Amino acid sequence: MEQAHRDAIALKEQFQADAKAELQQNRERLHREIDTAKDQALKEIYEQSVSLAAMLSTKVIGRSLTQADHHRLLDETLAELKTANKAS
Repeated sequence: MEQAHRDAIALKEQFQADAKAELQQNRERLHREIDTAKDQALKEIYEQSVSLAAMLSTKVIGRSLTQADHHRLLDETLAELKTANKAS
């Protein structure tokens, strides 16, 4: 009877340890998925910003800029915004 009780306690502890390990694995997987989704969303925002900047600059300047020009202009603007935010 005493042995059965010890075995039951050991089994319970093993189940709890297994559940905690699985929970931790699920948390880590979810964090990776969230990070991946966030990175993808930021990439899409960046690409849409470049496209929007291309349309706006074409209208303002009256001529077409290359995609490289738009990327350079957007990168410069983002760098200026980051610098301005750090100074604030």
